[in-house]
Amino acid sequence: MRTILASIAALLPLLAACSGGAANAPAPANPPVNQPAQPPAAPPGPKLWAWGEFVGGWVTAPFRIQGPEGITRVATATEPKHAWAMAVADGKLWVWGKDAPGKFIGGLTNTPKALPQFAGVTDVAALTDQCAVLADGKVWWWDAESAEPQPVARTERVTRLFPSDDAVNAVADDGTWWQIIRGLAMPRGSEHLLVQTQFAAGLEAHLNTKGEIRLYGDASRGQLGDGSVPDRRVREKCGFTKKSMQIALGDGFVVALAQDGTIWTWGDNKGALGHGASWSTEKSRKPAQIIGLTGIVQVQAAGHSAYALDDQGSLWCWGDNDRGQLGLGDKTRRHTPAKLQGMGKVKWFHAAINAVYCETE
Repeated sequence: MRTILASIAALLPLLAACSGGAANAPAPANPPVNQPAQPPAAPPGPKLWAWGEFVGGWVTAPFRIQGPEGITRVATATEPKHAWAMAVADGKLWVWGKDAPGKFIGGLTNTPKALPQFAGVTDVAALTDQCAVLADGKVWWWDAESAEPQPVARTERVTRLFPSDDAVNAVADDGTWWQIIRGLAMPRGSEHLLVQTQFAAGLEAHLNTKGEIRLYGDASRGQLGDGSVPDRRVREKCGFTKKSMQIALGDGFVVALAQDGTIWTWGDNKGALGHGASWSTEKSRKPAQIIGLTGIVQVQAAGHSAYALDDQGSLWCWGDNDRGQLGLGDKTRRHTPAKLQGMGKVKWFHAAINAVYCETE
């Protein structure tokens, strides 16, 4: 009898399913309102991803998007109300989104299109005025009212472009630099040859060929890195003494990538220093290494968020996350670096105001 009862008990779930009893099973949880229930089929070629408030969507975890192959540089709108992006790939300048500056660009959608006005593009910078540099080292400029891009008269060969407060900083292959303001090349006197410039929240940082960082502007939130809080505009070398190969500026804080692959941060502790929630304001005014992050090859910052890519292709993020810009599937702030999962090996990334773009192998 006991054996018969056990057999009947084992059959009950199957009988319930056949008679429609499975309809009473709990329904699967609804996906978050800002997450796609089923991502579309991935396009062929390299994998382009975005998250946060990016052109064409808003998600809190990495999401595959359409884009050109082999992107080497990305520039995005500098104001949250604008939604457009530009990418350099295969010598072409690709644009998508809406309201991108330049009448010659024409109508845009969320599908990238290549601009026929450019060939052999190597870099692009986005500001109120836009600039692109071609393989011959010449810079072209345009703004919202431009019917066509115009060449910037300058003889030096440009290799990189970096937006600043009211200009685009052009850096030549020998390290000399100057500003491009509304199509004019404005020489800047500097005793240092540069490899990179950055700008955020009233402060501009220059990284010279010696690996030294100099700051210009408002460093009143401890960005000088020597323990001080200057009430004047600064124009001097910061307190970080290790040789650097990259810098990033956020809203009130500095991120430095040392030549040994370690990351150091300092400045406003309400920013994204990555040392934990209990890190004191007094400590934050001097550079401190983020323990556990080594072999870093790229750093960027935007607003109160920061990002780092290591030599294994892993992307790390920390700081504000109110728009899902950390890509961790939620909107929870991180006080220490967290690694993004599920994308594969990251080749490069670009941090916009409230979003991130990256490409994987």
